[in-house]
Amino acid sequence: MAFVLIIDPDLARAAALARGVQFVTRRSQGHSDHLYVSLQSDFSRAREQLRAKPPDLLVTALALREYNGLHLVYLAAAAGLPTRSIVYTDMIDPFQTRAIQAAGAFHEVRPRLPVTLPAYISAALPPNDRRNGICYDRRHLARGGRRAADQLSAL
Repeated sequence: MAFVLIIDPDLARAAALARGVQFVTRRSQGHSDHLYVSLQSDFSRAREQLRAKPPDLLVTALALREYNGLHLVYLAAAAGLPTRSIVYTDMIDPFQTRAIQAAGAFHEVRPRLPVTLPAYISAALPPNDRRNGICYDRRHLARGGRRAADQLSAL
């Protein structure tokens, strides 16, 4: 059973997204009893639910009133939760996309989300993909030393 946590300041939009996900999942896989979707409208409740029961997939809007959806992604990463994250916006902005991916989340646009979300739920990430919640972030490893091509024997 997959647990999906959807956070959007507008609960009506979040409910429509959840219905769309369950409908598409039911049509593609024959049943949706393995999918549990929880809806939250504000940051503090989503944070409490994230701590109480970590979701398999965290889907959050970038703008959450006074907070940012990336705060939830950073909280999940700091706690070491095996949670994949999707942050969605209304339009594509290269700077936002870069910041979202640097945090370790996927970036989607709101209109595409109901169609692409089932693929995120069922797809397995490669073992060394840093968006995988249990993968160590290699960007912080020390870099240095010599390359093999720099050795005198390679000349």
